[in-house]
Amino acid sequence: MKLASLGEGRRGPAQIWNNAPQLAQIPAVLPTALVPRGARVVVIAPHPGDEVLACGGLLQLLSSLDHPLQPGSYYHMTPPTM
Repeated sequence: MKLASLGEGRRGPAQIWNNAPQLAQIPAVLPTALVPRGARVVVIAPHPGDEVLACGGLLQLLSSLDHPLQPGSYYHMTPPTM
């Protein structure tokens, strides 16, 4: 099996996503409209690190706007019953 590289004219998922014409139709949202001052943002992730992958840019932006951030975690040790 020969692996395709981006140099062979094949486009990867990132290039397809970034070139999608629908992106131009999405309106820009100011961070202060999304998260007003004093509002609380709760990020719930199923695995450690998933919050960074999903919301890292938003968390960085909120931090740059001096929005207080507080890390936390919770682990449920008892397996769910069915």
